Amino acid sequence: MPPDAAFVSLIQTVRRWLCPGKTVLVGMIGLPGAGKSTLAKQLVMALPDVAADAVSLDDFYLPRRERLARGLAHRGPPGSHDLALLARFLDDVKSRRDKLWLPVFDRGVEERATPRLCKGPLDLIVIEGFLVGIDAPGYGPLQKALSHLIFVDIDAEAALASRRRREALLVASGQAGMTDDEVLVFWQQALWPQVEQWVLPTRARADVVVSLRSDHSLQMVYFPDGTLLH
Repeated sequence: MPPDAAFVSLIQTVRRWLCPGKTVLVGMIGLPGAGKSTLAKQLVMALPDVAADAVSLDDFYLPRRERLARGLAHRGPPGSHDLALLARFLDDVKSRRDKLWLPVFDRGVEERATPRLCKGPLDLIVIEGFLVGIDAPGYGPLQKALSHLIFVDIDAEAALASRRRREALLVASGQAGMTDDEVLVFWQQALWPQVEQWVLPTRARADVVVSLRSDHSLQMVYFPDGTLLH
């Protein structure tokens, strides 16, 4: 399936999911560094006639002090998100408010930033993230609120390389970032166990799977059983 045809197929599928008078919440999950944020934004931009926006589960992270107080050394694992903030967001989505405040998290300083105001009501919200749609304590409300789930599939080495580039750019710009060795330790000890336990199992129950090449270009879109979308 050519990349353009694959993307068109994905857009057509999402259009079929839309429901007049209801905000459809589409989840997007995959490995860290898989390209979820970029794909979610591209999806929203490809639907200019739809009241839509994208939000990242990363923006629901607990501030560093609160996270450490809970014994969590790193962002990422279940429990490192502000689940009360997430619950309020889900309530606002369900209520189809005229004004929707989307949280913003500054990963450089590990603190919340000024929320982003989005004019509503929205017909589509794409929420992407490492743990979107997982079956873990505290994350059930999000899983139940999702109308559909997209699994973003990419080679693990390509995802790791993406994370290494991101941290290198942070360091080069003078922001807080990890060294290459620290990234490897973080990936092996903090992220990959979460991937195996929570992320990979969601692939079988996703509505569609989006396969990306190592350069993050779209390769194909198919159902979990391997059937291509048309």
